[in-house]
Amino acid sequence: MGSSALPGYAVLDVETTGFHAFGPDRVVEVAVVQVDPSGRITDEFDTLVNPERDVGPTHVHGLSAADVFEAPTFGEVLGDVLARLRGRVVVGHNVRFDERFLRAGCQREGVELPAFPTLCTLAAADVLAIDAPSMRLADVCAAVGIELEGAHSALGDARASASLLARLLSEQGTAASSIVVGGLDPSWPELPSSGRTRRRPAGGQGEALASEAPFLARVVARLPRLGVGTKGAAGYLDMLDRVLADRVVTEDEAATLLAMARAYGLGQDSVRALHRSYYEAVRAAAWEDGVLTPEEERDLDVVARLLALQPDAAAPEEAKQAPSGHAVADEGPCWDQFAGKTVCFTGELMATVGGQRLSRDDATALACEAGLIVAPRVTKRLDFLVLADVHSMSGKAKLARKYGIPLLAEWDLWRAMGLEVT
Repeated sequence: MGSSALPGYAVLDVETTGFHAFGPDRVVEVAVVQVDPSGRITDEFDTLVNPERDVGPTHVHGLSAADVFEAPTFGEVLGDVLARLRGRVVVGHNVRFDERFLRAGCQREGVELPAFPTLCTLAAADVLAIDAPSMRLADVCAAVGIELEGAHSALGDARASASLLARLLSEQGTAASSIVVGGLDPSWPELPSSGRTRRRPAGGQGEALASEAPFLARVVARLPRLGVGTKGAAGYLDMLDRVLADRVVTEDEAATLLAMARAYGLGQDSVRALHRSYYEAVRAAAWEDGVLTPEEERDLDVVARLLALQPDAAAPEEAKQAPSGHAVADEGPCWDQFAGKTVCFTGELMATVGGQRLSRDDATALACEAGLIVAPRVTKRLDFLVLADVHSMSGKAKLARKYGIPLLAEWDLWRAMGLEVT
């Protein structure tokens, strides 16, 4: 297939929860970089994706559950992705992997995806006779002097693969078509664009930089500009408390809050004032025992973000300062509240002890030695669900929230045991 027969190439890269595309694993980030026949990048698209389950190996892709829990789902971004692939050769480093996840995602959404031409940059590396210690993208790029920025981010890997493609086109010209597999099918699904994206956080982990305001910020923006009032405040705050109980705000919950605010005649200023009041109430509750634990500090940060408070309004540094007679805890919760309790572990554990990351077996052994009862699954009799990220959307985390079981950050458990963890 000659490159002149096509408008160009689309480099596709996905970061995933694992390797089983047609099994339990899902996409957590996707990028498409469009490249013209000369090798020039003409367009870029990338977004985090809410996998609606545990995010998998955070140590590989650098994403936490907190990063993706407000991201669009795969179905919501599928139209944007397919529109950028239409009529192009789809390129990837081990493109079969990315293609499988694309097809699996389409299948779940009931979208029939026809055959399309692909070009694998693994094959390109062979054609270019690149002398690299391995065919991993990082090694291939290093061997030819291509800078790989943001390895294991979808956009970073897609850009690097696009650079390899450009080198192939520059050195081989139309002969590059010899490694294109398959041909174009004139039929191609046309899905609406949701316009929703969420960018990867600059540091690789932590809160993502949204291309749209958080749900509650959008709730406020859609209200009329009325003065602050108290009518309906109690009802709105009660609903807000229920919505934020699991520290996750869904589209349906946001819509409920919006409808309630409108029903009570609450305007933007009123709702902002109520959000601030709610934050102060959470802060006061956190300080009630006289200390602010690391877990409570993280919780305050989450609440401030979900309430769409500006950094100065949320006053995170002020929140960390103890009211008169109080002190910030240097350590996590005390052991007394955990002794003899039943716990269950879920997801990939991230804490390290003595420079070694704890495996599930290590964690279970430590917990049992400390007198805890380790359960294999979540039941209503469970005391704590222990996990690396309390924003996890894993099945166990969802069930624990449903049962009202506290989600406990693993670091707090280990510190309560007296272990030095990082």
